[in-house]
Amino acid sequence: MALLFGVPWWTLVGAPAWPAAVLVAGTVVFAVAFVALPTT
Repeated sequence: MALLFGVPWWTLVGAPAWPAAVLVAGTVVFAVAFVALPTT
């Protein structure tokens, strides 16, 4: 799961010099997608 979400998050949200609001919004979107995945 870390590779599935960690690498795309870092590439799209974490690494570029986005404003703080965009960083928070992108992090929330990735967190919601992570929680929404079925775990069974």
